[in-house]
Amino acid sequence: GATPEVSANKNSRHAVVKPLQKWLNHKGYKAGTPDGIAGPKFTEAVKAFKRKELGATDPKGVLAAKGDGWRKLLGMSVK
Repeated sequence: GATPEVSANKNSRHAVVKPLQKWLNHKGYKAGTPDGIAGPKFTEAVKAFKRKELGATDPKGVLAAKGDGWRKLLGMSVK
């Protein structure tokens, strides 16, 4: 299927949220308890991930199919 856009405001309870929370926590990004709900801690963890891994200066707390966030999370090369 298509890669979902995930954030606290869109698809916040998508099936992929809990694995993302676990992965972000494992990498040290403090996404909170892996409960499958993208909330404020998830948002801050995604922002921190994008700052560190993608060099974003003003990141959004969104993982979108059109951005490089998903590619980096999956270990794929980014543009």
